[in-house]
Amino acid sequence: MKSFASFAILIAGLSLACGGSSGSTSGMNPTPPPAPVAGYVAGVVGGTSNAPQINHVPLGMSGTTVTMNGQTATASMVQPGSVMTGMTTVGGMGMGGSGYTMQSIQLMPSFMGSIQEVDQSSARLTVMGQAIQMNALTQLAQENQDGTYTSLTMADFQMGDFVSVHGSFLADGSYMATRVEHRQPGMDLSQNGTMGQVSNLDATAKTFTLGTWSVSYGSATVNGTLANGAWAQVRGTVSGAQISAAWVNVMGTMGSMGNPGSGMGLRGLVLNLNPTAKTFNLMSLTVNYAQATIVGTLAEGAMVEVEGSLAPGSATTVNATRVEVEAMGMGGGMGSGSGMSNLQVNGSITALDLSAMTLTVSGTTFWLDSSTLIMSHDVPMTASQLKVGDWVAVMADSTRKNSAGFDYALRISDMSGSGGGMGSSDLMGSVTSVNAGAQTLVLNGFTVSVTASTTYVSRGASVTAASFWSAVQVGNRVEAIGTPSGSALVATRLVLGGMGGMGGGGM
Repeated sequence: MKSFASFAILIAGLSLACGGSSGSTSGMNPTPPPAPVAGYVAGVVGGTSNAPQINHVPLGMSGTTVTMNGQTATASMVQPGSVMTGMTTVGGMGMGGSGYTMQSIQLMPSFMGSIQEVDQSSARLTVMGQAIQMNALTQLAQENQDGTYTSLTMADFQMGDFVSVHGSFLADGSYMATRVEHRQPGMDLSQNGTMGQVSNLDATAKTFTLGTWSVSYGSATVNGTLANGAWAQVRGTVSGAQISAAWVNVMGTMGSMGNPGSGMGLRGLVLNLNPTAKTFNLMSLTVNYAQATIVGTLAEGAMVEVEGSLAPGSATTVNATRVEVEAMGMGGGMGSGSGMSNLQVNGSITALDLSAMTLTVSGTTFWLDSSTLIMSHDVPMTASQLKVGDWVAVMADSTRKNSAGFDYALRISDMSGSGGGMGSSDLMGSVTSVNAGAQTLVLNGFTVSVTASTTYVSRGASVTAASFWSAVQVGNRVEAIGTPSGSALVATRLVLGGMGGMGGGGM
């Protein structure tokens, strides 16, 4: 079995180096400010679907060139949980700045292909021969034909579904997904993608081995220099254990990310934590945190943000000044990470009982414990910080019930004030009543109505109102986006899904 213990996905840091300041020799002829600095920003995307961020800094993507696996992509494909690297005009901004003006972004999924195996109990998929582990932090989504995305649960994935997977190999050789995305209906599914370590390179025959795959690259566009031992991404057509590559990307080094002393901003999973040496690997870098301010408790597999600079004389070591732990045990230490949800409910908290550790969201009651992951805009929070009236998304496991019969809340995301489709205008749950003639339904206790301008989506594809209302039934999972007023909501968009039987990615 191949080992990935020493592997780290190439994720660039952020070069924050700025030019020296200049004074003015004349009030009439002031010295112009230094030109904006071109740098790199990269990592696991955070924020929301409508406002993606790296390290809580918004990504400005107006006019940005976006690619994925060597193909043209769109800015709307830069989503939470996806892995990216890109060039930005920094302009002197550091971590916590008002935004990065992105010039180019490369999205870097590790795998693209059909699901070969689904293990619901272990929250695991197999894609391109690789076991993909998921947990409560993994983003699951359907890419819709109109360029929007809809949240999924583990129950929406079935064998044969075509997905793209973002994430990282961990120190023990396992692979942890940060995002699994069911691709939009109608897209070309003829080419798969995978990554691994090159071996058996034959430059004459134009072939090499990538894990268990034999790759022919004679007709491929090759970025970088192939060599045995190098890590590479491959996209191409599959026949048996053979890949006829159309595109090969050799993973580079961090040397181009800045000069020694350049500022760096990183976001990713902690690998090979060494408390004695005070170092860990983060993506393709070694982080020395001996002089850093640590916020939270470091742990193997934790999701962290790092500020610092490249060490003198090194292009691969970062001397950290600050390390902030976003979530513990992404690699398995987190209690809620041992499984994935098969149920999602979005809505307002109508009741909260911290002594009984239960909360009610739009009429549905869940139980939670110390392992429930509670997040607000990528920042962990405690149950005591929740309050009645907050708008939340609850990812739950209906197979884990307490003595009262309530489903277990794996993850609670506080979306209050996040706006746009993932804030106080997004309902998701099971339909309890339908009146197709009147074009209304009841969802999470809200009576949902529509207008002539309401749009409809089913299984990722846009559908007509007649098609939606003829298909929707009690028990279907539906997402309704609109403006709630009391116990009513007028929907601007309705998305039809189902609980575990969508086959095509569902919602």
